[in-house]
Amino acid sequence: MIFLKPINNIDFFDLDDENNAEIKCKINSVANLFISYNGLLLDLREYINSNLNEIKKGNFIDKIIILFLSKVIEILDSITVLTNYSCINQLNNLIRPLFETSLSLKFILVDNSNYENKAATYYIEELVAKISQLNKIIKNVKFFQERKFIKDKSKYNIQNIKDEILMYENSIKSNPVTLEIYENWGKNKYWYNSFDCKTIKDIAEKVDKIETDRMKWVVTYDDIYTHLSRESHAKNAVKMMSVSNGKAYFQKIREPTNISFKIDLIYGFVNNISFSIIEFYGLKKSSFCKNFIEKSIVLINERKNISS
Repeated sequence: MIFLKPINNIDFFDLDDENNAEIKCKINSVANLFISYNGLLLDLREYINSNLNEIKKGNFIDKIIILFLSKVIEILDSITVLTNYSCINQLNNLIRPLFETSLSLKFILVDNSNYENKAATYYIEELVAKISQLNKIIKNVKFFQERKFIKDKSKYNIQNIKDEILMYENSIKSNPVTLEIYENWGKNKYWYNSFDCKTIKDIAEKVDKIETDRMKWVVTYDDIYTHLSRESHAKNAVKMMSVSNGKAYFQKIREPTNISFKIDLIYGFVNNISFSIIEFYGLKKSSFCKNFIEKSIVLINERKNISS
């Protein structure tokens, strides 16, 4: 497959060059570390699934927690794949949603009196977004029907689209909780707008006020999230050019930078998600948590060795 080996090593960082053996070893260690992180998350998701009858908290919150865990596992799996091929600089595009996922879940869990409503509202946003997107397709259906590169035109049949919209609406109306949220959605664009938050930073400020957290979410937002957003919005192509000794040169594709910093960020978000969930379910004194902490300590030491 083309992506496994660069076509032209002149423009690519050659990980197999003997001069880069130390970097290759470090990258392999990092990838294995991420696999171990994911193993912990998979253990946590399996434990919740298997013990849901005993630890169940509500109709929506348990589903949302499992879905959040699944999303983080998916993101971390993608991070591992990119790391394996020395695409370290592109991890910023995945660290940003990892930050948002961590913060969103923290915001849902941090308020013991309102987590069920927040979880239901988070769930509804996805359905509202799908309905909105389908309505946009109806408005532009002629464009899609006329495009030759679209082979399957059936999904751009207006009646099929209306039937799909009706399916989502019926799903919302089938539950009085989701129906009330939907009817009061108004001009909300995102789920957190229903809780006096206009932006991600507003969520960070609320979390910091409710709970003292080592993550310091507002600081993390100001220092990290804004920086990561430049990558997501393609505002930082200039960073591919560097100046050394008065001469400009182009950075090679896949040339890894700031590996240790990225490891620490990823670990911080994964660790925060894990222990927020453990604390929410009251599992701190369980044998599962003891085992989870023991495995985490091993990974902390591995992370320190890599970072050094």
